[in-house]
Amino acid sequence: MLGTAELKALYSDNVMSRVTNRGGNYVGTYAADGTVSGVVDEKHRDTGPWWAESNKVCLQWAKWRDGEARCSGVEHIKGTNYRVYTPERLVDVAAKHGH
Repeated sequence: MLGTAELKALYSDNVMSRVTNRGGNYVGTYAADGTVSGVVDEKHRDTGPWWAESNKVCLQWAKWRDGEARCSGVEHIKGTNYRVYTPERLVDVAAKHGH
């Protein structure tokens, strides 16, 4: 699992994409100032803060997930692919795009 500093470096000023557990295509743009803008299937949009703490990356969307903050562990798989362990213990594979 990635540590807090590694997560900050991975997400800061980068775009991450994945397929959601409902089959949608998620793209998140994570700014260095701690804001994230997310889009699912190019039509559902939300924003909020993101941060890294205790070896987890955390998000709190304004509308999605009822505005509840959630944190996930992240493991590097290979190249630009990462495994994200959500609070529900579901596993997603995310890809990094950008820097």
